[in-house]
Amino acid sequence: MNAKKVSAIIAALGTLTIGILPASAEVVATKTADGGIVVSGLTDYSSYTIEYSGAPKIRRASANACGVIALSDSESYPIDSSSSFTRGGTSYTMASLTVGAAPKCSDGNLAATPPASVFKDSNGNVYITGLTAYSNTEITYNSVPSTRRAKANACGIVALRNDANYPLSSSPVMVKSEAGSEVSNFTPNSLTTSDSPICVKGKTYFPEGWSMGS
Repeated sequence: MNAKKVSAIIAALGTLTIGILPASAEVVATKTADGGIVVSGLTDYSSYTIEYSGAPKIRRASANACGVIALSDSESYPIDSSSSFTRGGTSYTMASLTVGAAPKCSDGNLAATPPASVFKDSNGNVYITGLTAYSNTEITYNSVPSTRRAKANACGIVALRNDANYPLSSSPVMVKSEAGSEVSNFTPNSLTTSDSPICVKGKTYFPEGWSMGS
C-alpha cells in the first residue's frame, strides 16, 4: 500500500492522528456503527480467548451402543455442583439429579435399569439414557460461556463481529490472555458507538482526541 492509498483511507475516515500504542496502553473496547466491537491496546500478534456469557456452550455428543451419553468434568466442559444442562428443551441441574451407579453396557444392553432418564453418579458424572444407539444430540452447558479464539493484528487490535453464535448485545464479553487472565471485560450494549483506531501497515491511526491510556 503506497502513501497515496494510506492518505485516502485517512481522509475517508475523518480526522485521525497517528501513533504507536505504548506497552502500558489501556485496553479499550469501541463499538462500531455495524454493531461490531474493536478492542485496541492489546499485544501485537498475541492470541486471546473471547468469552461470550450470553451464549452458553453447546456440546455435540454421541450415544453408545446402549443409547447412553456420559458427561464428565473437563477443562473444556466443566461440571460442578452448580452446573445445569439443557437437552431437547428440558433443563436439568446437578443438585436435582438422582444419584445412581454408572450404567454398564454389554452387547447393546444395559446391565440394570437406570434410576432416571438423566442422573449422576457419586463422582459427579452425568448420564443421559434412553437415546437411540449411536445417535447424536446437543447438550447446552447453561453456566459455561461460549468461547472463540482471536489474534491481535500488528497494531494490537482485535475486531469482533456480531452474530447469532457470538452475540454482542446485553451480556458481558470477556477478553482473556493465553495464560487465562482477564484483559478486558465489557458489555456491548453499554458502549457508545464511535470511531475506532485502524491499523495501516503496522501503524495505528487514532480518531481525533483519542486517549491511548498511560
